[in-house]
Amino acid sequence: MHQCVTHNRRYPTQKQFADAILKFFRETFPNEWKTFRSQVSDNFRIVTHEKFRLLE
Repeated sequence: MHQCVTHNRRYPTQKQFADAILKFFRETFPNEWKTFRSQVSDNFRIVTHEKFRLLE
């Protein structure tokens, strides 16, 4: 995501930046999974809802 969305790119507004990230995860990533799968690691950290909070 970092390479596809942020490298050598500038977004004038936060909304455009957020839209680019969402588009990557909703469209680009699923469609190009065979290309990306070798870059995905198994090093995940599980976040439970008890430890997760939203800042508004």
